[in-house]
Amino acid sequence: MAGAEPISGQEGPKSLGAMLEGVVAAHPAAVAYRSYGVSFTYREFLDQVTSLSSFLANVWRLKKGDRLAMLMPNLIQSPITTFAALRLGVVLVNLNPLYTEREIVEQLQGSGATHVVALSTLAPRLLRVCREVKLSALLLSTPGEMLGARGMMIDALAALKAFRGHVGRFPCPIISMCDALQAGAAYEPPRAEVGPSDLALLQYTGGTTGKPKGAMLSHGNLLANIAQVRAYLGTELREANEVALCALPLYHIFSQTVCHLTFISAGATVALVADPRRPGPLARAIAAEGVTYLFGVDPLFRALAHEGPLQKGGSASALRHCIAGGTALRQDTASLFLEQTGHPVIEGYGLTECSPVCAVAPLDGSLAGGSIGFPLPGLEITLIDEKGERVTSPGVPGELWVRGPNVMQGYYQNPGETAHALHEGMVRSGDIAVWRENGSLCIIDRLKDMINVSGFNVFPSEVEATVLSHPKIAECAAVAMPDERSGERICLFAVRHGRLSEEELLAFCRESLTGYKVPSKVVFMKSLPRSAVGKVLRPRLRELAQGKA
Repeated sequence: MAGAEPISGQEGPKSLGAMLEGVVAAHPAAVAYRSYGVSFTYREFLDQVTSLSSFLANVWRLKKGDRLAMLMPNLIQSPITTFAALRLGVVLVNLNPLYTEREIVEQLQGSGATHVVALSTLAPRLLRVCREVKLSALLLSTPGEMLGARGMMIDALAALKAFRGHVGRFPCPIISMCDALQAGAAYEPPRAEVGPSDLALLQYTGGTTGKPKGAMLSHGNLLANIAQVRAYLGTELREANEVALCALPLYHIFSQTVCHLTFISAGATVALVADPRRPGPLARAIAAEGVTYLFGVDPLFRALAHEGPLQKGGSASALRHCIAGGTALRQDTASLFLEQTGHPVIEGYGLTECSPVCAVAPLDGSLAGGSIGFPLPGLEITLIDEKGERVTSPGVPGELWVRGPNVMQGYYQNPGETAHALHEGMVRSGDIAVWRENGSLCIIDRLKDMINVSGFNVFPSEVEATVLSHPKIAECAAVAMPDERSGERICLFAVRHGRLSEEELLAFCRESLTGYKVPSKVVFMKSLPRSAVGKVLRPRLRELAQGKA
């Protein structure tokens, strides 16, 4: 049950930049990206990457090991910047463009990045950031800058005026993407020796459970996970004949590695979606782009099934596989999506620290019931119980630990957290899982989220599953709140349909849960606070439960 055999005879590029060059040599005229209906072939894309890497090296004077921060939605500017940095050995610090000024400041200071590529609409926020962080240079790009005539329609006049109005106020040089590409094209293409051990990404994680930590992911880590995912997909990944919808933000590691890099490695087309929040247009994009692989989080699949359904045998007939990651997939979401579309949603599991994919269910949908499937090739997964002993029996919970070539080098400038997370090459997940009889895995809960009521451990997922079975509950989350007598009690936050009182819901819980698992308090909300990729922000709910917010 520890995992599959390593990938044997694995040969391939030594860096992500070399990977791109190999794909371009094999498929120069194939479409690499589509953004707002505009296509970019692999040759066109590499030319842009080369020009920007020349600009970064010759104008900004960035060299191997330097940090480059980026705050960009899923526009073509994002992969251009990503590969331009990677080809130079420059470490990319991919930040969420929705971050507050404080969060941007913390991660710029923590990573040491002084050069930033960002969306132009973020200029006012970045101007305030400059009061606390000294930036050496800034590249600001409007949403439609790289899209020709189509881009002029996308870029509202007000946005352009706002952009121009802020340029002169920054204490550092500013340039646009197009001007940077033009400037870079005047230089000889730079060459940098980049190998598997060189850092590719500082990927920040832990923002919903504590202070974010920069996971150091090397070129080798990411290439290994790409190879593992490709081995899992096998012949279902058709070389130069797939269209992957990249609706999840590329600053999230699941989207970056699986939706983006894995499919680029296969010469596929990556359809970029900058705003996936409206299910109707998203469903139409899936049909119009001829999407064959759809990746998403639970809320995305749920929204598509509810509000923008892809009907069986309809215009989205090219769709072949749907894979969920980033957060747990609810079984009612999977069932509803299957009923509406005829496609099963396959659940995967990963950690930022593992680049990120660790396990995935079979593509044929044969593994039902909330399983995250089997370990990827080349990975060792072990469950460790409360006594520190290895779990071998099915149904016995333990913390999930992972070993493999995709495991991070550590947390940047954080030896304490690194020592806690890494042990002899294995990374602790913080997730509680069980083995099934067939060797597959099920995640029970987060170790940090467990609630201790009078010495009894309560898994929030068990409470939530019971509450969600009530017909008037749309979503919920159970968290711990302090109690003088029992140490902790259960506070339930819930979103309801129609009229439902706290006492009615608690009475329903008492029918299925033993006494200490029944919530002591219910708080009804219009919606649960979630991160950009749909994860429930439990620390925020714990603050509310403790009266700190």
